[in-house]
Amino acid sequence: MKLVALLVLILLARPLLADTTYYIDPTNGSDENNGSKDYPWKTIQGSIKNSHVAFGKWKLPYNADRPRVVSVSSVESESITLILKPGFYGRLEIISKIFEKELTIKSEYPYKAVFDSVYIKSSGNIKIEGLTITRSVTHDESKHNLFSAVTHDWTGPSKNITLKNSLLYSKFGRDQWSVDDWLKFDLVKGIDSDAEQSRYIGNIIINTSFAVTISGKDTLVKENVINGFRGDGIRSIGDDNTFESNVIINSFDVDENHDDGFQAWVKRNEEAIRRNRLINNVIVARTDSNGTLYSNNQGIGLFDGMYDNWEIRDNFVVVNHWHGLSMYGITNSEIMRNVVFDPFEDRVGPAEIRVMPAKNGDASANNILRKNCAHNYIGIDSTEIRTNKKINYPTNIDALNPGHLGIKETTSYDEVISLLKDYRKKVEAHCDGR
Repeated sequence: MKLVALLVLILLARPLLADTTYYIDPTNGSDENNGSKDYPWKTIQGSIKNSHVAFGKWKLPYNADRPRVVSVSSVESESITLILKPGFYGRLEIISKIFEKELTIKSEYPYKAVFDSVYIKSSGNIKIEGLTITRSVTHDESKHNLFSAVTHDWTGPSKNITLKNSLLYSKFGRDQWSVDDWLKFDLVKGIDSDAEQSRYIGNIIINTSFAVTISGKDTLVKENVINGFRGDGIRSIGDDNTFESNVIINSFDVDENHDDGFQAWVKRNEEAIRRNRLINNVIVARTDSNGTLYSNNQGIGLFDGMYDNWEIRDNFVVVNHWHGLSMYGITNSEIMRNVVFDPFEDRVGPAEIRVMPAKNGDASANNILRKNCAHNYIGIDSTEIRTNKKINYPTNIDALNPGHLGIKETTSYDEVISLLKDYRKKVEAHCDGR
């Protein structure tokens, strides 16, 4: 009998090497279990230790000219998937772990695995899917971002990070928020990433300060819905990034920041940001006429250039500001089939497309500007203007006010996409002016 009991304990403690999918349960699990569905582990850190996943870390100090990964674990290489059962997991930290094969961390049911924040530093080959990341459980108003992928000069870069189909928010209830309520979460960003070769796809980001900041290189930001922000929707400060088919709606004015749907700027001591792609993004200043504190936010702003070899096409921008699509110091770029519209009666604009010199006076040059639609064009010669269209405002402009859409913070992803698709068709039907 004692022998049988001993064998049971050994089996529970031993990882199931034939199976690369393991389970975690923060309430009923134990890191002494075997990680099976019936005997899940309790913590992610324990599962990484127990699951025979191979990883290393950057040789210190990190040398960008001669990067080298030093092996830490001596176990066999496997691709590991960790399935998270419903529950609250607190803060997830993964530091100095370059996984040999991709590590997948996935909620068993969408949004049911809940975290306070996720912090990845000097790590790589990690895919995270289906989580909820929120301040609403702990009510923590600290400066931690909801999701961070961090590169460090000494311990090295983060690379190949994926966050997919996850829900990130500070808390709900913004219709009743005052300025002070927004500022309580002033430093809570959604996604802040200076990782390289990374992907942020299909996420919903609600009620943050700056929703997405990408300062790394070669990163894809695609099909995310950003609904409610008090700073910028998306910011790009790196080369070779792609921003495609994102929805950025509902900007709130609580301080002196000039809020932007999309903004880029060049860091000090750098010449330019190169080879970014802005494709088929939707930016709408407000989608609910009953809300308060909405800002006169800018649409797409490329300020303090230079910007070289960009592709900006098929974007749909509805804002109450003259900076609909403004590019200051852009060269060798394509700006095509963008629609910029301002239907707001309280507009600061109307919204325009601008191609201007950089702040230091360097000229914008060698750009292709075709088949766009806007109220006006600034800094563009008459020949270029003839290849574009002007929006023909209807007599009843209020009929095209997106505030009538009634998109709120709790509106589902699919409904947001559907409502904005129909609204876009109605606006683009007026792109027939010359």
